[in-house]
Amino acid sequence: MSLADGGHPRRLGSSCFWFILGVIFACGHLLPHWLTGILVLVMVGIDGAGCVGRGSSVEATKAEQAEQARRLKDRIFIPVLVIPFVTVVFAAAFC
Repeated sequence: MSLADGGHPRRLGSSCFWFILGVIFACGHLLPHWLTGILVLVMVGIDGAGCVGRGSSVEATKAEQAEQARRLKDRIFIPVLVIPFVTVVFAAAFC
């Protein structure tokens, strides 16, 4: 999305950053550890040079965000609470 965003002031750097991150997540188990480390350092260099920025994607307005928050109420915290619970259960069951 960053690469296709013509109004993005730092689209090339952002695209490279997100592409490298995607490669690490998708193929990290296949890559040698040293190569993954180098890719992470490249990402740090890209971001450190100020080449990563926010694009011109459309976000919800504050009113829309407030309406969603009112609609969801405290249910928004369910994933945050379920993830550690499932992690502990799996760790206890398979370790």
